[in-house]
Amino acid sequence: MNTPTSFNQYLAQNYTKGTARRYARSVRMLLQAFGSQDAVEQASFRDITNYLHEMRKQKLSSEHIRTELSGIKALYTYLVLAGKRMDNPTLNLYIHNTKRKDIQFQNLFSRQELEQLLERESRYKLLRNRNKLILSLYIYQGLTTGEIQKLHLDDLDVDRATVLIKAGTNTNSRILPLESNQVLFLDRYVNKERSELVKLENYAGSQLFLGKLGSPITNDQIHYLVESQRFLFVQRKLNPKTIRQSVLVNLFKQGWDVKDVQLFAGHRFPSTTERYKPQDLSELKEAVEKWHVW
Repeated sequence: MNTPTSFNQYLAQNYTKGTARRYARSVRMLLQAFGSQDAVEQASFRDITNYLHEMRKQKLSSEHIRTELSGIKALYTYLVLAGKRMDNPTLNLYIHNTKRKDIQFQNLFSRQELEQLLERESRYKLLRNRNKLILSLYIYQGLTTGEIQKLHLDDLDVDRATVLIKAGTNTNSRILPLESNQVLFLDRYVNKERSELVKLENYAGSQLFLGKLGSPITNDQIHYLVESQRFLFVQRKLNPKTIRQSVLVNLFKQGWDVKDVQLFAGHRFPSTTERYKPQDLSELKEAVEKWHVW
């Protein structure tokens, strides 16, 4: 795609119409506060934090300020892309969501730790590869329990080694790659185990995962596969939520940017994804403490 010739064109190329309108409004408010386009284009990190601090003094919600900041971030991303700035003063600015519990980064899990969940043998031999495939979808793709439960046979493509996750109430659809061991689990489960499970209840549907009696698996049954392994990490909370948090945080640690993690997670808004990015603990922390941005 060609470099956009204007900020509005940049918004149109990268965001939905609704998001583009919100972000354009945020930038108009910024221009009004700073007084000129030159002042906005030359703004420093502290100028932006002061602007956010003024919003906080107006008793505006964290959600509102986060949306404003997302629009401002889009502007400075465009200015750098267009060669009008060398740096992005908003790159490491994030607004804490007071409506949600903080992510306890220190209690999350590395990929290697999560892979320990795949080592435990299933009580029922017929469910061994089914269980490993389910757990692996938590570990490698960071899926939610609901997303796993809703998977159907044609959502997984063995030839292309991908899984399709359909859009949900709060998430976008996406296609994610499968790891090589997942393809093996999938092949063994679908061609052997699932066929045996289907016979138990003569199930003719296409839902991918079935319970031990041959009927479609429930969210509680899927959740139990994780809950039953809490003993591995007695000092930390192991559940589908903390696994998903760990997967997304680990992507940031590997150097992924917000947009790529957003697409991977299926988040509707980049502000949701930004919650998972570990904070810079030097200049940003000092500025936040001094200027009370959060």
